Amino acid sequence: MEDEDDDYEQFEVIKAVNHPQYDEYSLDNDFQILVLNEHSSNTPIRLHSGSEILTEGQDMITMGFGSTDNDNPRYSDLLLEVTLDYVPNTECRNLLGVSMVTDNMMCAERPNKDSCWGDS
Repeated sequence: MEDEDDDYEQFEVIKAVNHPQYDEYSLDNDFQILVLNEHSSNTPIRLHSGSEILTEGQDMITMGFGSTDNDNPRYSDLLLEVTLDYVPNTECRNLLGVSMVTDNMMCAERPNKDSCWGDS
């Protein structure tokens, strides 16, 4: 699923570090830091610290190595991304259920777009 207009770099992941409070059951704190074998020439992404006020519908980028095919849930060798619209957690909890969305999670959606299987 390569886009010939995209400029990309190729790296080897030498270490993967899960959040120390990751909960496999609830998926709370579901993120990971990847240590690469080289430095990228790209500017690092800025993670949301919780101090920024987000507005409903604001563009959010989600990235991951999930599967793009529900019939073949094989993880991607490429880091994929999609731009979605921010949804406040209160609205998300109403849609998905209170117990599924923790304060450490962010919700986003966009018509005909989604994160990959295994990345949400």
